[in-house]
Amino acid sequence: FAQKASFGLGSFIAGIGLDIIQIPRGINPGEVPIETLTHLSVFAGPIAMALLLSSILFIRSYPLDEQKHANILLTTKKRKQIANE
Repeated sequence: FAQKASFGLGSFIAGIGLDIIQIPRGINPGEVPIETLTHLSVFAGPIAMALLLSSILFIRSYPLDEQKHANILLTTKKRKQIANE
């Protein structure tokens, strides 16, 4: 679900961005004006940075240490053994 949601949201944001910077439709990639490419980089750079920083903040707030990780692996292994019996 998370992968499909991120692809969908990413495509949605990309489409809005391309409309905002007015990428010409039906044009060959080599024919895009340099000003448009500059606008694309100005638009995409801060968004990518914001997403990166927000993901780092989200991940850092997840309370997982080595002990919890080991317990999760052990529990998963036990469940697999029970399921195979």
